Amino acid sequence: MGHTKEVVQFDMLRSRLKSNQGNSFLYVKYMALNELASTQAKVLKKHNSLKIELKDWENLYFTENNFKSPTVSDVMQSSKGSQNSEDNKIHKSTAQRVDNRT
Repeated sequence: MGHTKEVVQFDMLRSRLKSNQGNSFLYVKYMALNELASTQAKVLKKHNSLKIELKDWENLYFTENNFKSPTVSDVMQSSKGSQNSEDNKIHKSTAQRVDNRT
């Protein structure tokens, strides 16, 4: 995930929790951040795979249609392109909601 605010906060909580193992508040906060990090990683992975699938579809469309780039309506008319486009929007909005929780 890189060196972000969440990573720094997660590492700080982990070290504080090691020295205060009986502190239930720190434990709950640590577990919430751990779950958030896991969710963010899953959303990012799915988002990236959808971007790759959509790019592959666009390249295939380009070669099959006399080197014409697909328009938005072309993407929506294609079942594969349309599904990837919708999934991509869903994952982007999910990622934004997850980011807003922190």
